[in-house]
Amino acid sequence: MDPTLPPAQRVKLLVSNMTTSQKIHFMHGKFTGNPSMADGYIGFIDGIPELGIPDIKMNDGPQGFRGPKAPGTSTCWPSGSTVGATWDVELARQWGEAMGQEFFQKGANIQLGPGLNIARVPRNGRNFEYISGEDPVLGAAMAPNVIKGIQSQGVVANAKHWVMNSQETHRGTIGPSVNEVVDERTSWEIYYPPFEASVKAGVGSFMCGYNAVNGEQACGSKSVLRTDLKERMGFEGWVMSDWLATHSIAVPEGLDQEMPWSMHYNLENMMSKLKSGGVTPEQIDESVSRIFTPLMTMGAFDNPTPNTPEKNVTSTANDMLARKLAAAAMVLAKNQGDILPLSTSTTRVAILGLEAKDPTIGGGGSGFVSPAHVSAPFDALNGRLHSLGVDVTFADETHLSAAADVAAAADVAVVFVGQRSSEGVDRKSLSLPDAQEQLIAAVAKAQRQTVVVMVTPGPMLTPWRDDVAALLVPFMPGQEYGEAVADVLLGDVNPSGRLHHTLPKIENEINMAKSQWPGVGGFAGFGLTATYTEQLNVGYRWYHSHGVEPAFSFGHGLSYTTFDYDGLFVDAQNVVSFAIKNNGTRPGAEVPQLYVTFPESAEEPPRQLKAFDKIYLKPGESRVVTFPLSSRDFSIWDIASHGWSEVNGYFGIEIGASSVDIRLSAKLARNATLLALV
Repeated sequence: MDPTLPPAQRVKLLVSNMTTSQKIHFMHGKFTGNPSMADGYIGFIDGIPELGIPDIKMNDGPQGFRGPKAPGTSTCWPSGSTVGATWDVELARQWGEAMGQEFFQKGANIQLGPGLNIARVPRNGRNFEYISGEDPVLGAAMAPNVIKGIQSQGVVANAKHWVMNSQETHRGTIGPSVNEVVDERTSWEIYYPPFEASVKAGVGSFMCGYNAVNGEQACGSKSVLRTDLKERMGFEGWVMSDWLATHSIAVPEGLDQEMPWSMHYNLENMMSKLKSGGVTPEQIDESVSRIFTPLMTMGAFDNPTPNTPEKNVTSTANDMLARKLAAAAMVLAKNQGDILPLSTSTTRVAILGLEAKDPTIGGGGSGFVSPAHVSAPFDALNGRLHSLGVDVTFADETHLSAAADVAAAADVAVVFVGQRSSEGVDRKSLSLPDAQEQLIAAVAKAQRQTVVVMVTPGPMLTPWRDDVAALLVPFMPGQEYGEAVADVLLGDVNPSGRLHHTLPKIENEINMAKSQWPGVGGFAGFGLTATYTEQLNVGYRWYHSHGVEPAFSFGHGLSYTTFDYDGLFVDAQNVVSFAIKNNGTRPGAEVPQLYVTFPESAEEPPRQLKAFDKIYLKPGESRVVTFPLSSRDFSIWDIASHGWSEVNGYFGIEIGASSVDIRLSAKLARNATLLALV
């Protein structure tokens, strides 16, 4: 084929010269007898060299190359949720580029990520994978750059898990699926935006989930796959099933490819469907064209990578980027008396907790990446503090009285804790393990100057928050955790992460009934039915609607410096502007957030995030920040027209450092011909 022709034209010529059996060959994965590894990859399809079609090589996962065949030969990056906590779209792009580079260097041409789902259920076992946190606007802003970064390296990105993949309980890998019942408006306003943004960014592939949506399997739902994704959103790539999530031949419904092998999409079944008219030749051509076009666009046909999964692709540059990402994501939730950064006058520091020496750095399942090495917090802090002449002692949670004594004898105690999480199971609670809770209590009682560093896969409980001086949240920080947390604790990096999950005061603070999660009953082959009766009141929206104050709010994060906001103005083109000044003594980054409250007639939750930015300022430096607002920002989903509809009336415009720390506010009057401050 002429490589100068546009990919779509080349693919059309290619498909027209393929036999039906050759086309069907690319609509399912290769069976090797080992469901976790096909030719060294989690998903594999043999190419056809005589037609110039390369091998299709897919691999987990959403936060790095999972390599059970060659562990320790790729970077264990901070998780997707961790990168979401940076609120930094440029860092998201760098993360995507670096991951894409490693995938290409290991021979893969498809990365099975990023994960984009909204964290509806605080205890969802896969929340650590998802960059969106609990907010659709945050996810829609962060996802495109990750996708563009991955695909800039010649690797097709994969947006997952489409859609409403909100829990692991009864998810349906083996046995009946959970049926997620959600209305159309909630789908489009809360759960679709990160995926819609990925479509606009040109993502090449989607993965449908194990769950069902409104009584239809996500991997067999015409309304979800064809109507919403391919027609209304205009997605031009292909949809693959999650592994073993195919329940039938669903080509007409929009499922293009069954993975990891052909339980349903095998040649015999497909030819039978073609003969009966259940599948048409045109639909087969469409699916195969959708598969080939992104691969050709990314260069897989003309620049196939000769590398294999065994190649060691780690590098010093990627180590440094992983460290930068981990530090940028850390949220300083509390800092009483400016205990952090650790003072140069400190002479004795107690480091406590097994997590200091054997840390949790990531989650389990397809998001797991075997690290090339692990930087442990104790090693990093101990070395750097000793070089400063600071005496360091250690104790763990297995000897509480000794830990209390060590803490009492120090100037500052730093307690490292964390909760693990994995694909396949939802967390049992939002609490730390009992031993860690007891350690914090014992240390805080013995030493008022106590800092807690809490690794978390999502929302967590902090019943001891009033008893400690500081709380630092690194989320799932990846292999460079130790050096990154030392950078923040010692002040080499000013913390700038922001919470993208609300941290509640109590378990199930949002009052989810069993009918909402994990679900009840079951019918027509479904395990449980989970009904989204909260509708738009997800995450911080629920707190605002119900007037409940959490432990730490969405968007919250402290700094080692302070910032002033001033001069809010909205012009006739819907551009919101204001000034931010760093009036402290340290350089740092602020994350101004714009929230909009709709007129009551719109029946929307109050104070919704619509825009944000990350602004780096030197001491004394100021900058004017601008947020252009589009008609979409003043619209709701209209179920009658199946489209966005602008709302008229009085809108609240608020600029804050979090969803509750509002610094500037104004009201706008909007109608068909007028926009005015009032």
